[in-house]
Amino acid sequence: MGNINSQTVIGLVLLVVGLIIFLTNLDIISTDFTLFIIGGGLVAAYYFSGKGAGKRKASLITAGLLVLMIGVYDLADNYIAPELSSSLFFALLATAFLLLYFIHTFHYSRGNRWPLYIALCIYAFSLFIYLVEVVNFRLIEVYVEKYWPLVMIMAGLYLLGKGLKNARQGNKKDK
Repeated sequence: MGNINSQTVIGLVLLVVGLIIFLTNLDIISTDFTLFIIGGGLVAAYYFSGKGAGKRKASLITAGLLVLMIGVYDLADNYIAPELSSSLFFALLATAFLLLYFIHTFHYSRGNRWPLYIALCIYAFSLFIYLVEVVNFRLIEVYVEKYWPLVMIMAGLYLLGKGLKNARQGNKKDK
């Protein structure tokens, strides 16, 4: 298994995706099932793409989890109320990034937390959509519309402070 190279993985993915599309065109399998097969294939390709986690391709698991969550959304969208549809989509998208963090990044890239930050931001956006569409909080919508740039300002101040602190520590080490 350790000798599988990227051409083999890409070839296998293209073969499976081509077969799925062909079988869908012939009405042998449904499209709801197709997304799960493609996503599962990409996740499987991730596990076979390298012997150690450091050698595995994070892009395969990212694409696989995103496709799987879109498949879950496609399946669930038929059974939920229409006003929950958009907030569910973003919640599932955030879940894909949260799973990416726990499956790949948390174990193998200790200092790298970008999937977690993306997941938290998308969860917050999903909650906002839920509050606006389902709970219909016009007051929340007005405040967010006016004051959302404060989030950017606070993030900028935080990053600026962190950068200046790191620069000072770097200058002290140079002396």
